[in-house]
Amino acid sequence: MRSEIFTFEHEDGGIQRVQRVSLDSWTALNFLQPEPSPQGFTKLCELYGNYIVRKYSKLFGRVILFRLPEDVDVHCPMEDKQYGTVADRLCCAAILFKRGIREKKGNMIFLSKDAENLYNTLKNRGDLFTAKGERDSVMILPVDDISGFLTESYKEVKLKANASFFVMDPTDCSTVYDAVGTPFGLCVKDETVISPPMFGREALLVDDAGKVSVRRISLEEISVIVDGTEYIHGKNAVLCDRPRLRRSPKGGTDIVIRGNRIIAWRDGGNCQIPSGGFIVHIDRRIKHGSNEEVSFGKLEGISFGIQVGNSVIVDGKKTEDYISPFFSVTRFWQPMFPPTLYRLNGRKYRAPRMVLGADEKGLPVLIWLEGAGKFGYKEGEDSTGATLEETADICEKLGVKNAVHLDGGGSAQILMDGKRELRLSDRDPGTYAEQERAIARGLYVV
Repeated sequence: MRSEIFTFEHEDGGIQRVQRVSLDSWTALNFLQPEPSPQGFTKLCELYGNYIVRKYSKLFGRVILFRLPEDVDVHCPMEDKQYGTVADRLCCAAILFKRGIREKKGNMIFLSKDAENLYNTLKNRGDLFTAKGERDSVMILPVDDISGFLTESYKEVKLKANASFFVMDPTDCSTVYDAVGTPFGLCVKDETVISPPMFGREALLVDDAGKVSVRRISLEEISVIVDGTEYIHGKNAVLCDRPRLRRSPKGGTDIVIRGNRIIAWRDGGNCQIPSGGFIVHIDRRIKHGSNEEVSFGKLEGISFGIQVGNSVIVDGKKTEDYISPFFSVTRFWQPMFPPTLYRLNGRKYRAPRMVLGADEKGLPVLIWLEGAGKFGYKEGEDSTGATLEETADICEKLGVKNAVHLDGGGSAQILMDGKRELRLSDRDPGTYAEQERAIARGLYVV
C-alpha cells in the first residue's frame, strides 16, 4: 500500500490537492460499519442548524430531527390502516409525530398527548433537535442510529475511508419509512451481497479472475430472502424501488425494507416506496413474518462490488457528465430518491470528491480530492474542489482506467494509520476548525 500527495492547478488558477492510495489487491479491501456514536447525531444537527436550514430558510418551516434510544418507550409494532403492520420503532415514532404535530403562525401545536410526551422526553435528553426556517410547516426527520466517525472506528487498521451514500437531505425522506443516516447502494464481498443495488446506478465490479468493469446494475438482478423464502423479481415477486415506481402494485402483500431490515408489512399493495429503501411485492396475501432481518442471494462470480455515484472513467474513457440516474429537485413531479441534491452542474460545480478505481494492471486505487472549506476558505492557499470533468481529468493523469465516485462532499476523507493528510471541508463557522462528519459505511484495509 502506497500513499502519495499531488497538487494540480485548474485552468482558472485554483489549486487542487489530491491523495492517491495504491493497493496491492482487491482482497485486502473490506467494508466498514462504523461504531454508532451519539455525537454523530449532534454533528448532524449542527450541520442542519448552521448550514442546510439556514442557507435554504425559504424552503423550510420547522425541521425536527430525532433519534430514538432503546430505553425510550414507543408502542411497537403498530397496526395502522395507512402504513400497515409497522415493525420499526423509529418509523412508529415518526408516524406519531407526523400526525401529532402542526405549525401555525410560527408556533408548534401538539394534536396528541402521546406526541407531546415523546417530544418532550427526547428533547430533554438531547435526542431531538429543531431548526426553524421561514415557512409555516413541519418536517419530521427520524435519524437512524447507526452512523459513526471514522476516527473512532477500527482504530488498528492501516487504511480507512468513507464510501457509500446515505440518506441525509430532507428531500431524501419522502415517506415515513425513510430515515436519515441509512446507507444504500450495492456492496459485495466474495459474492456475498452486503447491501443491494438500487436506482440502476453504475457499479464498480471485480470478478473472480480480477477483471474490473463498470456497469449499471439494478435491484432486479438479485434475490431477497425473507423468513427463509427467496423472492426473485418476475418469478414470485416484484421488487419495487425508485425512480421506476412511486408506489407498489395494488393487491397482495408488501414487505417494506430499509437497509437489511423489514420496516413494515402491508396488505393490499399500493404502498409508498421508501426513497432510500425498496418493497418486495407479492401478488397474494401472505402471513406476516416474525423475523425482521433480510438477506440477499449471492452475486455469482463477483469478488468485490460497490455502487455509489456516477462513473469517473470507464475502460480509459472519461465520464464528463452524469450517466447514472440522479433526482433533480427541479423535476418535482418525478419520484424522489436520494441523494436529491447531488445532481448539480457537472462541468461547473466543484466539491470534495472520493474515487475508487483500478489502474492499468487492474489493481485498486483510492483517490481523495480535497475540497474548499464551507467556512474560512482562502483563495490560492486552499483546494477549490473539483467538478466531475476535472475529477475525470485528474484521475486520467493519475493512471486510472476504471473508476466510480464514492460519497464526497463533507464526508470525504482518507485515514492512514489514523491520520489525515488532507483537510476536511466541513468547518466551524467561527473558528474554521475542521469538523468530521459521521458516516454510515466505509472501506478499510487491515
